[in-house]
Amino acid sequence: MIFHWDDIKRDFKAEARSRVVKGFVSVGLLVLLYLARHYLPPAALDPNTHEATFQSVWGWITKYPILELKNAIKFGAALFLGAVAFVLLVRFVTEVILHISKLYDSLRLRKVIGLSAFWPNANTDNKGGTAWQRIESYIVDRQNPILFILGATGIATFGGGSALHEIVQKFHGEIRILLMDHKSQHLKARALSLNMSEVQYRREIAAAIRQIKDWKREGRNVEYRTYDSVPNWKLILTKDVAWVQYYHMATHVDGTPVYHFYATADRTGMYHLFLAEFRRIWKLCAEGAEALGSHRD
Repeated sequence: MIFHWDDIKRDFKAEARSRVVKGFVSVGLLVLLYLARHYLPPAALDPNTHEATFQSVWGWITKYPILELKNAIKFGAALFLGAVAFVLLVRFVTEVILHISKLYDSLRLRKVIGLSAFWPNANTDNKGGTAWQRIESYIVDRQNPILFILGATGIATFGGGSALHEIVQKFHGEIRILLMDHKSQHLKARALSLNMSEVQYRREIAAAIRQIKDWKREGRNVEYRTYDSVPNWKLILTKDVAWVQYYHMATHVDGTPVYHFYATADRTGMYHLFLAEFRRIWKLCAEGAEALGSHRD
């Protein structure tokens, strides 16, 4: 069960208000008990002399009308400060509980969706290294049989001199790559958004395809297909992890946030959704559906 943060916050605020009221009542009762024990005549507290209780209390009131002004002021000040301290303590404890609950909710949500790491962009170096370094370790894992890549031109991902070029060179599992079609009607807008010419953008796609064909001639298990749509997700998938970025129309994809999702045992995580999305696009490219192109070598 996942708890909604707004519900948790509302419930704890209601509970905090209830505790404050109960606290004030308790303090009031303690004050009355203190006054009764120290100022009422003993006969007024004797359960066997109830008939004299009223007279005893009335006599006490007339004898100590305000417990002397000086003592009353001290007592009132102490009572006020004690009440304020109590309210502040209740509020502090409530905020701590709310913070812990929010942290628990966040950690549980991360576990459910399978979020394992985040980087502001592809080149940021966190304590565990860059996003590229982390995905490399998953690609070269001996237990990993697949490498699926959904990109735009692909040249900055696996082309010569790119972050994954040497890693992909050494990978001998199944490789599937989806790239933007060089004849796509959306290519011009994508190129202009990156301050590139159409010719330059097409050359990058052509260079990536040549690299794929070279690997194919070397006997590698590699296949590529192209799509005619606007690039949206950049995906790099292995058996255990999905690299996810979003293609912003005004920013190179390397400047957008990077998310790593791991495969969850109960298949509730985002990894399985992105793997299914890759396979859906791959199938559409093969069938030529929804204006998606198809090329296989």
